[in-house]
Amino acid sequence: MPDDHPRSTATPRRRRLDEMTFLAEVARLAASTRTWDELMVTIVDRAQEAARADVCSLYLMDRDGEGITLAATNGLAKEYIGRAKLRLGQGITGIAAETRSPITSLDIRNDERFAWITGPDQPHTSMCSVPLVWNDQVVGVLNVQTVRPRRFPASDVRFLETLAALLAGVVEKGRLQQEAEAQIESLRAIDEARANVIAVVTHALRTPLAVVRAYVELLGGRAQAGEQPDAQVWEREALQQVDRLDQAVDS
Repeated sequence: MPDDHPRSTATPRRRRLDEMTFLAEVARLAASTRTWDELMVTIVDRAQEAARADVCSLYLMDRDGEGITLAATNGLAKEYIGRAKLRLGQGITGIAAETRSPITSLDIRNDERFAWITGPDQPHTSMCSVPLVWNDQVVGVLNVQTVRPRRFPASDVRFLETLAALLAGVVEKGRLQQEAEAQIESLRAIDEARANVIAVVTHALRTPLAVVRAYVELLGGRAQAGEQPDAQVWEREALQQVDRLDQAVDS
């Protein structure tokens, strides 16, 4: 028999109070996470607990807006994080992203809308997908799945929508911060590489300059000995050019 009311033991008022308390706790935990990976784990774990589900997965919208990619999960194969991708409208998850509406399925194994991800067979039966919308843009989809058949009543769907709305801003801001930090690190690496190149080029220039200077000074020594009447002039002109190259290297 489908599990219609997994949280029906509490009164509606008590259940609502529990939901609000839980949402406040999720917001606090999400805001206190220090890394992107920690944020992802917190979201899927707490959402699974909130929905009384067996698995929770989070997909994020690709920056080109063409599809969504698995970003976190606590039940699916971990190796597909960052690799499992769905087009908008593909599968229940893709439909939720495209329509901006929650989608439920009592039995995904017999639901033609469901798109299976290549990997180990999963024993899950029922599913609810809820889009994360931030600033009128879909930024991801939150999926919860159960092993036992479960009809997701309207109250559960509304709660998941509220949770998704709360998480949408947290996720997008965290993602923007992660991207900014990655860009800063990339610029730092570029600057370090530039400094290394300059050091190599400087060394490559200074070494022959030192040799040239030594030979010019030898030439000047011969001029002083009267061997080359014009050698002193050549030495002076050559050293001036060497000095110019030295200044160019320093700049």
